[in-house]
Amino acid sequence: MRFALVVAFASCLAGTSSAQRADDEPIRVILPPEVDDATCHVDSQISGPIHITFRALAACPGYRIWTAVDALPEPGHRRINAALEPSPKIRFSGVIRGWATPTAQYRVHIAHFPAWKCTFFGRYDCLLGMWTLARVPIAADGTFSAELPDLANDPVFKSFGSSRDDLRLGVREVSTLNRAFELRPLTSGTINGGVAIAAKYPAEQPFTLVPVQ
Repeated sequence: MRFALVVAFASCLAGTSSAQRADDEPIRVILPPEVDDATCHVDSQISGPIHITFRALAACPGYRIWTAVDALPEPGHRRINAALEPSPKIRFSGVIRGWATPTAQYRVHIAHFPAWKCTFFGRYDCLLGMWTLARVPIAADGTFSAELPDLANDPVFKSFGSSRDDLRLGVREVSTLNRAFELRPLTSGTINGGVAIAAKYPAEQPFTLVPVQ
């Protein structure tokens, strides 16, 4: 059993009584033992103070997004098992125009920009970071392919996702993970230079290299 996340104490809320502080106990979100928790993205929020609500999410490669929304559990019942379900996979492939760099030194990183998280937590600014979905090699001709989770049909994403959510691609060094290039789609990219999340992607989408400043 592993604790993926220890949630903030309820006594961090303004207006919490001394009796509540006396019964204070963290909430622990527990991932299944077969899940590599180092690759998961877990976040939470406790809101109140009158009707205290607990919200949490877990996004792990190969699994559907898991969420929980409930009243604050009583002390002694604050271990919550994240019941993760395997996610169907869809193929994503692309070709980097003008690729002429030694392929062994670099990988394409495909990440999800999870704007839906702000809606789920009801936040205007929720400190979004990229969720890495895949790291794949680049062939000598600039082609690459990956198996990605089917986000478009994920029940949580369908409830909270928007046009602000997209995929962001980049090229990183294998040894240092330093970003060398951004990959911008040459056709039908999003306003932020990403790829719109879809249930199916065209074969070998063309990308251009943009050096990282």
